[in-house]
Amino acid sequence: MGLAEKAKSALGVMAVGAGLALAGSTAWADDAALERCLSRTGAPNAGAPVSEAEGQAYLEAVLGARRDCGAAIQIHPENGDALFNLALAEETRRRMDVAFSLYERSAAAGTAAAYTKIGDYHNFGLGSRNEDIAAAVAAYRQAVAGGDMAAVATLGLMHRIGRGVPRDLEAMMTLLAEAAEGGYGFAQLRLASLYLGTEGLSDAENAALGLPDPARAMPYLAQLAEAGSPGAALRLAVLASGAQGDAEPDAEATERWLNMAVEAGYPPALAVRAILTETGQGLLYDPQAAAEDYIAALEAGVGFDEMRRTGGLDAGRWDRGTAMAFQEILRARGLYRGAIDGIIGAGSRAGAAQLAGE
Repeated sequence: MGLAEKAKSALGVMAVGAGLALAGSTAWADDAALERCLSRTGAPNAGAPVSEAEGQAYLEAVLGARRDCGAAIQIHPENGDALFNLALAEETRRRMDVAFSLYERSAAAGTAAAYTKIGDYHNFGLGSRNEDIAAAVAAYRQAVAGGDMAAVATLGLMHRIGRGVPRDLEAMMTLLAEAAEGGYGFAQLRLASLYLGTEGLSDAENAALGLPDPARAMPYLAQLAEAGSPGAALRLAVLASGAQGDAEPDAEATERWLNMAVEAGYPPALAVRAILTETGQGLLYDPQAAAEDYIAALEAGVGFDEMRRTGGLDAGRWDRGTAMAFQEILRARGLYRGAIDGIIGAGSRAGAAQLAGE
C-alpha cells in the first residue's frame, strides 16, 4: 500500500471512529434528556389537582420538560412516561390532536394514565373528536386495569349520573372509596363532600347511603389539607368549631386548620376566621380581631355580601362591638365618615366595597 493509500485508510478509520464517538455522544445526550424529562415531572398524572397551586406547578414542570421529552422520544420512541409528558405539554399548548396521538402511543406502551386521558377526549369531545361515551368508558376501564386512580374515580362519578354506565350510587361510593384509599386527592375531596352531605344528593339518596357521616369525612380532609389543599383545611376548621352542628368545639384544632388555610393565601379562610371570632364559635370572641379579618378578607377579594356568609357559615346580625371596630378601621383609612355606631348601613358598605374593588 502506497503512502497516499495509507493516509486515505487512516483518515477513513478516523472518520468511522469519530462517527461512532458522535453516535455515542448523541445517545448519551438523549439518555440525559430522558432522565431530565422524567425527573422534572414525576409519574404521569391524569387526575385533577387538590389545589390550584399544585396544578399550576405540575403544568409548569411538564412545559419545562417539553424539549427534553421531545428529544428523549427520538431515541426512546416507546417510553410511555416521556410520551405522556410530551402529550400533556402539547395539550397545555392547545395542540389537542397532536396530544391525542401522543397519548395513544403512550397508552400502547402501557401507561395507564394515558388511557384515562384518551377516555377524557372521548368523554368530552376534545380536539377534533366528537363525544363517544362507549369509547370513553372502554378507555377508562383499560386505565383502571392498569391501576390509574383518576380513572377509577371518573367511572365512579359516571355511575352517579348514569353516563355510559348504569346509575348506581353504591357503585359510585365503592369506586370513589377505592380511588381515595389509593391516594387520589380529588376522590378524597368528593368522598368527603358525600360524607358531609354537601354533594347535592336528595335526602332519600343520602339516607339510603347512610349519609351524612361527618366523622368519616375528616380523615380524607386531613390528608388533603396536609397535601396542600386550603379548602380542605377550611372545612376541617369549620367542623372543629362546632358551628355547623352539635359537635363539641375544639378551639385548638379550629385555630390550627384555619391558620393553615390563611397561610396558604386562601381568602375565604380570613372571612371564616372573622365569623368565628365575631360569634365566639370555636374561637374566643374578639371583635377587634374579627373586624381586622373582615377587612383583610375584603382586601383579598372576598365580596362584602360573601364575607359573612362563607364556608357554610352565616354570621347573621352584626355583633355591635365587631361592627364598631369595622367602622373605625374604615374611618382610619378614609373610607367612612359616618358615626361609629355599630350600624352597618350604606356608608359602611360603600367603604367596604372600595376595599373589595366592587
